[in-house]
Amino acid sequence: MKHYRLESDFEKFSYASGRSVSGSLIKADVEIPETNTFLSGITDSFYGAKTDLSLDEANRIPACGKNGAGELTGPDKTLVFDVELLKIL
Repeated sequence: MKHYRLESDFEKFSYASGRSVSGSLIKADVEIPETNTFLSGITDSFYGAKTDLSLDEANRIPACGKNGAGELTGPDKTLVFDVELLKIL
């Protein structure tokens, strides 16, 4: 796994944002996504590139599997993410 030298505040913010997203998925007991594909979806969204799935298609993919996602959902449910920036300190 590649590690980066986090020198600027923006690099530190970027890294912390990634940790926050992955921490939320782990806390929800969601299976860890395939990293390269996950990052591709993030990159396409940020840069306005043509995406491989529409938002509607993405929100209909069952992500929890046969065991559910811990206390959040039962088996074979779909997770829909709505991410928002809460505040800037």
